[in-house]
Amino acid sequence: MFKLNNSGTYTWPVIIKSAIDGGKYEEQSFNAVFRRISQTEIIDITGKIEAGQVNDLDIARLALVGWNGVFDGTSEIPFSDENLEKLLDVTGCASAIVLAFLESLNGAKRKN
Repeated sequence: MFKLNNSGTYTWPVIIKSAIDGGKYEEQSFNAVFRRISQTEIIDITGKIEAGQVNDLDIARLALVGWNGVFDGTSEIPFSDENLEKLLDVTGCASAIVLAFLESLNGAKRKN
């Protein structure tokens, strides 16, 4: 069965690779709450990506509307505009969010 009226958001895992000693990476993850966008918006965003008119920060701010599993030490950090900006300032986070978002859209792969 296909439901035409889906909720306005959905959760999707985001995996962030952070460089660690020895030339290795450590994977960390959280569950993103992404805004569900229309096919028209997907086409618009794809065109802007291909034209270089938007960057990862722009797309992450557009798509990410919440999260679960983002911690500062032992305490979970609530989603807010201020905390989003802190997360996006961490190297690799914006790119990981965008990659997860684009993959969630019917398996679309990001072009470099």
